[in-house]
Order: sequence, then C-alpha cells, then structure tokens
Amino acid sequence: MAEKTEKTVKKTDGKVTIRIPKVPGQKVQEDVVISIWGKRYQIQRGVDVSVPKEVAEAFALWQSERDEANRIEFELSET
Repeated sequence: MAEKTEKTVKKTDGKVTIRIPKVPGQKVQEDVVISIWGKRYQIQRGVDVSVPKEVAEAFALWQSERDEANRIEFELSET
C-alpha cells in the first residue's frame, strides 16, 4: 500500500512510479534530469515513470529543499 502523492504513485519490483508535475502556464515543458552515481535519468513531466527508489528519493529531497528555500526567501522578503 503506497502513499499516493504528487510524486509517488506506487512501488513495484524495487522501483517507484513517479510523476513530475507540469509547470502551470509554461508552454514548453522541460524534462527533469536526475543524476545518481554517474547515471542520468531524464524524466518527462506529466507522465508516470518507473524509476529506482533512489531516484525518487533524490527528487523528493530536492523538492523539500526547494520548498524550504522558497519559505526562507519569502520570510526574508517580508522584512
């Protein structure tokens, strides 16, 4: 029973199915490239893709760090 979120949909055979959302209002949707241990994964936005667990974890970590940076930037802009 996998948790259904924007990023993780399901787990199968040691892999995780992820969907990287499209950017609203952007006509051209750039693929996302994630590199782990010298191997590159090019992931199309808006499509379910089965990737190794480590790739999904790296993407989740990047998202949380980006969200934290945005939060800090917002707080600093209010002062």
